[in-house]
Order: sequence, then C-alpha cells, then structure tokens
Amino acid sequence: MTGASGLHTSENPAASPATFTVSLATQPVGSVPVTLPISSSNTKEGTVSPSPLVFSAANGFSQLVSVAGVDDLKQDGNQTYTIQFGTPTSADSGYAKAPPPPPVTMVNDDNDMIGVLVTPQSCATTPGTTAMFSVVLNTQPGADVTISLSSDTPSEGIVTSSASLVFTMDNWNVAQFVTVTGQDDMTMMSAVTQYKIITTNASSPGDTSMYTYDGANVPDVTCTNTTTAPPATP
Repeated sequence: MTGASGLHTSENPAASPATFTVSLATQPVGSVPVTLPISSSNTKEGTVSPSPLVFSAANGFSQLVSVAGVDDLKQDGNQTYTIQFGTPTSADSGYAKAPPPPPVTMVNDDNDMIGVLVTPQSCATTPGTTAMFSVVLNTQPGADVTISLSSDTPSEGIVTSSASLVFTMDNWNVAQFVTVTGQDDMTMMSAVTQYKIITTNASSPGDTSMYTYDGANVPDVTCTNTTTAPPATP
C-alpha cells in the first residue's frame, strides 16, 4: 500500500475524501482476478469505496481507495477508526492463500460543537401583544436537555407559552418557539421599559459524556415593553 499513513477524513461534507493505493505485489497467474474485501470499522465515522477491490487485467492490478468522513451530528471529538481488509479470493492459489493486508488507521475530524441557538435575541411588546423567539440545539445530545425560561420583570412581560423546553435525541434539531406577552405595568405613564426573558443553563443530568449539554450556556432575550399613558381627563 502507498499513502496509507497519517490519513484524516472530515465531517464537513464539502471536504475531499482521503485516498490511498492498494497494489498487488505480482501479477496473478494467468491474469485471473483477485478480489479483496474492504470495509470501515465504523460507518458512522467513515465509509470506503470501492468495496470490494477487484484486481484484474481489465481494471488494473493497482486500486485507488477513497474514504469519506461521515458527520454524526454530535460533538464527540476526533474519532479513530480503521479500514479493514478480508481474506482475498482468486483462482490463483497463491493469492487465495495470502493473508489480508494490515488495517489502515483513519481519524475523522469532528466539526460539531455543542451550543444553543436563540433567534432572535430581542423582542418588543406592548400590553396584551405578543412576541416570539425560537430555541434549537446545534448538535444531537446524549440525553434529554431541559431549558427553563422566566421573566425578570413580570410586570412588563411574561412567558405565556411553556416555561420549560425539552429537547431529545430525536427532536434536538427542531426549533421550539417561545411566546412572550407584554403586560400593563399600571404606571399610567408612557414609557419604554426594558426587561429580559431569562434562560437557565441547559440541564442534561442523564448525559455523563465528555461533551455534554449539562450546564451549557443559553443566551437570554432582551425585550422592551412600550406602554402608553391614558388620555388626560377633561
């Protein structure tokens, strides 16, 4: 084999695959085909083609192997896997009895990063009107993730949708929407008052992995509530 050391693949779908070459040491007797099984030890990190490798007079006795990284959609760090070979088959008894080549070590470079996306991070209300923002996870969690929400000034605005969002391994990439309703602060004055929807850090006690959402920061949402003074009494 040539070019089979220090190989990396990437979870970025735009990245080029890693390649190496497998060649027969000698031409088979009578130029009969030699078939060499090849596979990835972890298809969630990388896939290999072609599979199997077929060496013949028609397609050559040297084959280029291509290995493409797979995005597993979760932050797990760079992962090592191998490209493995099975026992070759051929009408040439020498190759039929030959041991398979040693495995090729690969590293799939992780491009995922834990994070919580809040959009937008601002809102505006008036008494009785509503505003909305969405919350979604960047990557697949290892267990349920809970995020609680509350207003720091309930006299100006409150969360009128669910005050607790739960993301699972199945719905982590589906945005959940939060509704905020403006309140009448009863000051009888025209004013634009700032308040915040406070988000707790994410809670995921069931995920004990190195890359966990438990304790991950979630941005707060800064809002304004505009109140208008009642008309003056004649």
